Amino acid sequence: MHFNPKLPIVVTADASPVGLGGCLYHVVEIDGVKRERPVIFVSCTLTPTQQAYSQIDREAFALVFVVTRLRKFLWARKFTLCTDNQPVSHIFNPGKGVPIQAAYRLQHWALILQGFQYTLCHRKSELMLPVDALSRLPSSETFEDNVSVNYVSPNELPINVAVISCETLKDPILNKVMSLVHFGWTGPKPTDESLRPYFIIRNDLTISQKCLLYGNRLCVPSSLRKTVLQMLHSGHPGMVRMKYLARMYVWWPFMSEDIDAYVSQCNSCALVNLQSKKDFVPWPEAKHPFERVHIDFFELPQAKFFIYADSYSKWLHVQRMSSTDSVAVVSVLMSIFSFVGYPKKLVADNGPPFHAEDFVAFLTKCDIALIHCSPYNPASNGQAERAVQIAKKALSKLFLDVPSTSESLNVSYTHSVIDQHVSSFLLTYRNTPTTTTEKTPNEIIFSFSPRNNLSNLIPHSNPQFKSLPFRDGEKVLVKLSKRHPVVEGVVVRYLGGTRYAVNVQGVIREPHVNQLSRSPVV
Repeated sequence: MHFNPKLPIVVTADASPVGLGGCLYHVVEIDGVKRERPVIFVSCTLTPTQQAYSQIDREAFALVFVVTRLRKFLWARKFTLCTDNQPVSHIFNPGKGVPIQAAYRLQHWALILQGFQYTLCHRKSELMLPVDALSRLPSSETFEDNVSVNYVSPNELPINVAVISCETLKDPILNKVMSLVHFGWTGPKPTDESLRPYFIIRNDLTISQKCLLYGNRLCVPSSLRKTVLQMLHSGHPGMVRMKYLARMYVWWPFMSEDIDAYVSQCNSCALVNLQSKKDFVPWPEAKHPFERVHIDFFELPQAKFFIYADSYSKWLHVQRMSSTDSVAVVSVLMSIFSFVGYPKKLVADNGPPFHAEDFVAFLTKCDIALIHCSPYNPASNGQAERAVQIAKKALSKLFLDVPSTSESLNVSYTHSVIDQHVSSFLLTYRNTPTTTTEKTPNEIIFSFSPRNNLSNLIPHSNPQFKSLPFRDGEKVLVKLSKRHPVVEGVVVRYLGGTRYAVNVQGVIREPHVNQLSRSPVV
C-alpha cells in the first residue's frame, strides 16, 4: 500500500551473517481487526568487516540501517521499532540509558537512534519472516556506517593489537567465546565452567580487529595476563587504585583476585606497607556501673581538660584543668568519687601523672585496681579515646556558638565561661540516650530520668479531687487559726490542690481545705 503519514507506523529489522533486512508497515483496521500492511522493503549486503561483527552488533546495526534508510518516512513521526534480539531491545530502549559497559560502537548507534521518536519492542522470530528472508537474500548494495572506532591502540599498551589478536586466537577459551559471540549464544547455560563467566556478560561482548571486548575493555588472553598485571602495577599504585586502572582498559574472569595475589607477592610493596596489625581484642564487657572506668587528658585552644568515662553506662565527667600533675588528678578523682563512689578498675595511659607514686598510693588506698594500656597504642584505651572525641567535638561547637571577646582564642574565654560550656555539654550528654545502651547515662546510673528542659514539653496530669468539696459561690465557714474566730465566707474559685480563694468580710483569703466547712445557712 502507499505511504500515509496519518496511519500508525511499524518498522521491523533483522540481520543475518551476510545481510540486513527491514520493512515499513502501516497498521490498518480490516473487518474490525488491526493488521500490518507493508509499504516498503529495504536490504543490503554486509561488507567483510561488518560480517565480522558479533551477532548483537549485527542486530543493532540492522536497526540503524533501516531507520537511516527510511528516515524520510520516519523523521519527526512517532513509530514502533521491532527486533527479535532481546539484548538489543534493552540496550536501545529509549526509556532507559545506554548501559555503561556498552561498547563504543553500540553507544554511537544509540546516539543516532536518539534523533528519532520511536518505541522499541521485541518480537519473536516467527513473526518477522519477511525481514528475515530479506537479510538472508539481500540486495548487492552495501551500507557504510562511516565511523571507525578503535578500542585498543598500540600507543596505549606496549602489546600491540596484532599480538593480542594472535594470542586470542590461540587461547582455546577465548576462541570458543568469539565463535559464540559471532554466531550468537543459543541454547541453555553452558555446562563448561570456563565459559560461564563469559555467558553472564554475553550481551556486552563484541569483536573488534579479531580481539574480544567486554564493553570498551579488552578481554585479555591467559598468556598475556601476567604481562598486563606487570603493566598495571608499574609505579606500584596500590591494590585498590590498580583495580580502578584495570577496570578502565582490561577484563578477564577473576581479575580482582589475580590483582590481589599479584600485589601481595610484590616485595617492594610489602616492605613499604608493612604495618603491625593484630587481632582486635575488646575489653571484657562491664556488668554494672563503674566496674571499669577510663581516664585521659585532652586539650582545646581554650583550656586543658580531664575526662572520666564509665565503660558500662557511658557516663562522662569533664573537668577543666589548670595543671595536669598527679596532685590535680587526685583532687579531681576525689570529687568524682564523692559523687558516684569508687570504681573497681581504672584504665589510664602511660603519662607521667598516672605513674606518680602519690597517684598509685591514692588508688591503692581506695582499693582501685590501676591498669595501664600498652605504650604507643592508644587503641588500648579506646573507651577514653572515644569519649575524648565526643567531648572535643561538642565543646568546639559550643565555643563557636558564642563569639569570643578577644582576637586570641587562647585568652578569649574566662574560666567561668569554659565551665558553663562544660556543664552544658555534660547536662545534654548525660540525659541523651547512647547508641550502645539505648538509655541515657543518668538513667542507668540513677535508675530514673532526671528532669531537664525537654521534660517540660510533656504534659503531666495534676492530681485533683474526684469531686470538689466546695463549689464557686458556696457559703462556707472559715477557721484560719486557733486565735481567729470562725467567720463566714463565700468561695470565689478553686486554686488547685487543696487551696481555695474565699471572700472573707471583703478580703480574699486562700485557706486550706481543712480550714473550711460548709455553712448551715444556705
